[in-house]
Amino acid sequence: MAEKRLPPDAPLVALASLINGHLAPLSASVNFFRIEHSDGGGMQTGIIYQCGPRRAVVITRAYLGEGDADEIVRGVTEWVADIRPESKWTADPKEAA
Repeated sequence: MAEKRLPPDAPLVALASLINGHLAPLSASVNFFRIEHSDGGGMQTGIIYQCGPRRAVVITRAYLGEGDADEIVRGVTEWVADIRPESKWTADPKEAA
């Protein structure tokens, strides 16, 4: 399966800005990218969750819009809650902050 990664289009950039405003208190953010499949598999949307040095990638077949913002914020918030207990036991002062 050949796939091509593409940058986010204008609506996804606007959605990231909206979501990142809600995530600011957590020091977390999201970025989007699109994946085009040359074998007729259509288009997918990728979401990169980020909190400090930690990242996670989520891929969806859905085209995301403003109505998905609350669900994405909830997903990132749960992800941050899952990773934070680990990071408090690090010896790296930058990561522990």
